[in-house]
Amino acid sequence: MPRPLSGTTPAHPGATVARLASVPYHPYLFAIYPVLALLAANAGKVDLPQVVRPLLLSVGLAWTTYALLVRVVREARTAGLMTTVFLLLFFSYGHVYHLARDLTIGGVLLGRHRYTGPIWIVLLALGWAWVWRRAPHDPFVFGPQGEPLVRNTPFTLNGDVEYVEWPSYAEGYRDELTYLNQRLLDIVRRILAVSTVEPIIVLQGDHGIPRLLEPWEKLAILNALYLPKPAPTVPETLTPVNTFRLIQQAYLDLPREILPDRSYDLADQVLWRFVEVEDKSPACGPASSQEEPHDSSRVLAPPTRFVSETPP
Repeated sequence: MPRPLSGTTPAHPGATVARLASVPYHPYLFAIYPVLALLAANAGKVDLPQVVRPLLLSVGLAWTTYALLVRVVREARTAGLMTTVFLLLFFSYGHVYHLARDLTIGGVLLGRHRYTGPIWIVLLALGWAWVWRRAPHDPFVFGPQGEPLVRNTPFTLNGDVEYVEWPSYAEGYRDELTYLNQRLLDIVRRILAVSTVEPIIVLQGDHGIPRLLEPWEKLAILNALYLPKPAPTVPETLTPVNTFRLIQQAYLDLPREILPDRSYDLADQVLWRFVEVEDKSPACGPASSQEEPHDSSRVLAPPTRFVSETPP
């Protein structure tokens, strides 16, 4: 499985490799490609000095976008991927608009900015959301201290072959989760520190671990709520369908019906057939500041649910 890049001091060669590996170069490669492609298509017709200005503008756009995003997401690799998604859509917009200028559907001419523009904005939002939600999904890219990992196999987004065996998968998941827990706590503390109004914070997973055999283990998620006092009573059996219904009832006085807390899984992997799953996940009650923090580096267990009225 991947191993953390070693080295904690600049003198160690592993530290230099780690720093270089953490720099996202791909946005700049995507930025210079369109300019070089135009130069290649017009070889002999355009002088090389004429390419310098658009090349600098393109690289400047990539750098500015990355600099803004890295200040928002505070993570270089995520900001780099989001920048690349933006550049792909930015430079492809004109080509798609040109192809769609005579395309009509239902009598509507799609080759208009009022149609293609919003579609591109939605695609950008979906692309950024996809980049943002990758962690802690495999392929794992961080060690327990946030250090980049050296892979032994090609990087893939689906069916990652680096973690075929459960022990390697569990170790990779645990190590990356250890780092993410540190980052999340820093984010929560910052939100609490800068908020002028007591915030509502929800940390909610989308699913459990699909590799586990028991259906309830695939559905067990972290559903952590930080609620201002007086906090509503949160059932230990709370499922995601009621998380925001509960909050809207308690704090916004909205008439939201609390639905039955029931979970379903696919029956024999058939998309339109569902079976109810008995919830056996270990839930816990309100967290307190006296409790010992959970050490995710020691155990990989199904996540639990908790609600807290005290800052982490």
